Amino acid sequence: MNFALNKSASQSSTLNYKDFQWTADKAVDGNTSGENPDASKTCSATNNYLGNHTWEVDIGFLIIVKTITVYTRNDTDDQHSGFKVFIGNTTRSWTGNQPFTEIQTTNTKYRFRSNDSLARFVSVIRENKEIMTICEVIVDGECPKGKFGDVCNETCGHCLYGNVSCNSSTGQCTEGCQNGWSGEKCKEECPKGTFGDACNETCGHCLYGNVSCNSTTGQCTEGCQNGWSGERCKEEIQQSPSPSENGIITIGVVVPVVMVIILVIIVLAILRVRRKLSGLCNVTPSLPNRVQMWFHRVIQKGESSDPTTQEMEDTILNEGNVYQNTEIKKQLMTQIIPVLAFWGHVTKMKANKEQFELEFQELSQGLTKAHEKALENPSKNRYQSIIPYDFNRVVLKRDSVNHSVYENDLDYINASHIKGFESRKSYIAAQGPITEAISDFWWMVWQERTECIVMLTNVSEMGQMKCIQYWPDKGEQRYGDVTVKFLGNESFADCIRRDLQIDVDGKSRKVTQFHYIAWPDKDVPDTAWSLVEFWKSVRKYYVNGKVPMTVHCSAGVGRTGTFIALDIIYDEACETGNVDVMKCVENLREQRVNMVQTVNQFIFLHDAVAESLGFGTMPVFNKQFPDVLRYLMEEDEMSGLTRLERQYNMLRQLNMEEEESNMPVYSNDDDVQSEIIWLPNLSGRDAYIAMKQVDDETLLATIRKRNVKWLIMVDSGRPEDVLVSIGVNDTRTIAGLDITCQKKEDLGVFERIQFSITSDERTKPQKLIMFLLKTWEESNEVPSDPYSVLSLFEDFSQHHPSPSELNPVLLYSRWELNRCSLIYILLNEKDRIRRDGEIHVLRTSAEMFGRSRALLPTFKLYDFMYKCLLADALQDFTYENTGLIMREIL
Repeated sequence: MNFALNKSASQSSTLNYKDFQWTADKAVDGNTSGENPDASKTCSATNNYLGNHTWEVDIGFLIIVKTITVYTRNDTDDQHSGFKVFIGNTTRSWTGNQPFTEIQTTNTKYRFRSNDSLARFVSVIRENKEIMTICEVIVDGECPKGKFGDVCNETCGHCLYGNVSCNSSTGQCTEGCQNGWSGEKCKEECPKGTFGDACNETCGHCLYGNVSCNSTTGQCTEGCQNGWSGERCKEEIQQSPSPSENGIITIGVVVPVVMVIILVIIVLAILRVRRKLSGLCNVTPSLPNRVQMWFHRVIQKGESSDPTTQEMEDTILNEGNVYQNTEIKKQLMTQIIPVLAFWGHVTKMKANKEQFELEFQELSQGLTKAHEKALENPSKNRYQSIIPYDFNRVVLKRDSVNHSVYENDLDYINASHIKGFESRKSYIAAQGPITEAISDFWWMVWQERTECIVMLTNVSEMGQMKCIQYWPDKGEQRYGDVTVKFLGNESFADCIRRDLQIDVDGKSRKVTQFHYIAWPDKDVPDTAWSLVEFWKSVRKYYVNGKVPMTVHCSAGVGRTGTFIALDIIYDEACETGNVDVMKCVENLREQRVNMVQTVNQFIFLHDAVAESLGFGTMPVFNKQFPDVLRYLMEEDEMSGLTRLERQYNMLRQLNMEEEESNMPVYSNDDDVQSEIIWLPNLSGRDAYIAMKQVDDETLLATIRKRNVKWLIMVDSGRPEDVLVSIGVNDTRTIAGLDITCQKKEDLGVFERIQFSITSDERTKPQKLIMFLLKTWEESNEVPSDPYSVLSLFEDFSQHHPSPSELNPVLLYSRWELNRCSLIYILLNEKDRIRRDGEIHVLRTSAEMFGRSRALLPTFKLYDFMYKCLLADALQDFTYENTGLIMREIL
């Protein structure tokens, strides 16, 4: 659609040649012809030799500009080459803005593309002393989201997917209507008595008939008629007459007066008993259904479930006010978890995901407080069901005289004030800016003195617009009364930091935008560490708690709620040493609808909190590991310990019981006891055996009985051990087993030795490959360096397939059983890297510790495990600062 056609145009000067006026309006008359000698009738032109030449058209209202096409004369080049095209919200749009780049040029046509920018004015400039001739300017665009019509002054209806599915020309809702609305433009509310999709469902038995039936949900807002129940009053109550009622029918004819007296006494007695027991009752049949629903769903926090008589009367008398009881809150079964126990709590919850779902269902759902102001401004809401409450909405305050003409309500924006922990901090939770409210957003940032904007959505996701780009990529752009200047940016793997400057009436302020680009809508990022790393960067920058942090995604509740909840919970944990996720989310939902929108986001919030408190509690990608470990080695602000020490202490706190079935004991005779512990692989199947301090007979009996084909001796062993001392081609007989050394290779930091084991001539020989680590002496708590261990692993991976219960890998130490933990954890993590590209040391450690506390490594050994994985990560990826990382951490 050409929005420039027949609009008001002006130019810096007008050429008057042979009594023909080459006026500006001729460039918007719809005639693209530049043929000579008729050019004077169809083209505009400026005077010769008057310096810079400008031409501008005022469309009259804001549009989303797609492309701009400029047609010129076809008989001369000196009157139109070197064009620059600008757009803006105010006249003289070339001031302070960057010109667009040509995308297509012919002899008479120049075409420019806009990045779907919002603008009202289009300007063409030629910066030299030659004449500028323009025959036609075509501005192709569309109405801002939520508007349609020839002049974009009509508001879209209740389309199924909001303004995204509203045709900007016709207003037709291409994907259908929201529940409760019908018609091509979805502006016709369902007739009384119907509701739902296309108004094809019938209301139930509402108390006041169809008047009290919600046209969207079908809920009977005032309760049900007698004999019916349920939110939609479609469930019939089955009632049977009581014996006393049968007695009334029979005796009533004989002694009516006596019966009336008896009934009065019974009723009074029942009421008295009920009054005494009201704190224990869950049903109050004598009250209207609407009060019963209130009684069940809203309970004063910290008090009993017995509402006072006055509260009940207020509810009945004020039936017109649906939000009469906004201060009465739902009492949740929350859990206060100590910080050190929180990861264990999350792990147990994840073993039974239904528990997360049950907790999530307990949270308040939908709009629970008055939101009248939002209903008055549908064009400024991306989703009509995700809107701010009246009591804490951000109220814009400004001089309406100086405000842009396209704003129809000066004080409304879809944004809510959110309180931080103990109100020490504050946030603004907002929907992602839309076309109609982009200038409102920047005014809010200026008014609230925001220094930090957290953006948790991409501009477009899966082909759908999620948030209009509200900042310039270069130069500056004016949005209503605020000019935004781009100062620079820095890109990282999962986020971008943009430095901006905003100016109002000659006053300037710096604003930093943190843009997280790895969070899909209504889903969660791949790893909790990714978000925690981003959150950490925001916290490091945002130190001024006196001004609110503005956080937005698309709707401003799901990703936004999760991020704010993480920040609040962390602050509370630092102060109290405890975590209560459910309480935090419910408090957020009392301030903005459906904060932390989905059960997956609720689960992910637990992961992110655990990661923020313990660091290393959630899996991270292998390529992230150097950054993770560097952070773990830093001192934690809560405890004064390094974060790795805190993680280790958390591991020690886990109360996992040893299972005797996991520790079978085998020996060549029942008199010799040895400690043999089965350990699982990534699939959860027992594939490793940890063992220590046994004689040769017991060791070989175990190898034979469990069909062990690979043995890793994690320390140097003793010279007298048969598997160490036997020479190549020598055979020893131990407890009826013949052991022959077939091959021995000294590979520097370790040895690889191959054996053949037989019990008699009739049995097939059993092959055994032993890897002997030579860099871990008895007196040393850890091996001499990580690379010796990695060298052994690399060779080991080439000589064995995936371990299994049928052919387990035996991890053997002469000195301490917990030495086996180093090899086990590193083997499992190497497998995890190959399978998933991730590292999760704490999980593997916890699973190992659950099998035996004797396997718990010392902190020095635990620290060494991380350094081995770091060295491995640095081998797998190319880092510019590899040497620096090694010096810092190793």
